[in-house]
Amino acid sequence: MITAGVDIWKKNPLLMTKITIKGRPYHHRDTSILAVVVETAEGLLYDHCKAAGPLLFNQGQKSDTIEVVTGPLLLQGDVTIRVFRLDEVPELSTQGQVCMAGRQIKYGSISGKCVSFVTFNTAFHESGLLSCLALQPSRDTCFAGSRFRMMLPDVTFMKPDIDEAYKDKHHYRFPADYSMVISPLPSSLHDVRA
Repeated sequence: MITAGVDIWKKNPLLMTKITIKGRPYHHRDTSILAVVVETAEGLLYDHCKAAGPLLFNQGQKSDTIEVVTGPLLLQGDVTIRVFRLDEVPELSTQGQVCMAGRQIKYGSISGKCVSFVTFNTAFHESGLLSCLALQPSRDTCFAGSRFRMMLPDVTFMKPDIDEAYKDKHHYRFPADYSMVISPLPSSLHDVRA
């Protein structure tokens, strides 16, 4: 199937390194405890609560931007990134179980509600992993002598593009500038010979 010139059945791998969330869900609350998970057709691929602990936002924080460093995480096909709000901090040894069609996550006896999510297919990203590893010159590639530097575009979802957040027209649950940015690779690859 080809949609807008993109073959969505073609497995176009994407190597994700981090997710940046700008703007805090439920920003009017004193404290927010968040869990971020990455799912593919195979199931739960990454659980930030399990890997590094929950994300804690306090009212007095200077910045409402957080980076969820996933490390190199290989994504293919349909991908869903979900943000859950928890009432308590779960034990780090517990793996989250996404249930109720993605609306809830459970860490033992502690449960959380899905507050926002994005779904995308890696075939829609301009530069997949295969083209990066082949080191083919393209408009996203800069050569400086024998050093190779590659800049890949981030995938940015603004509030109107994020499920659940787009419904909040009066900015009660999400600030107006709420967004999720997926960074596919580090901005530079050093010591790689062209």
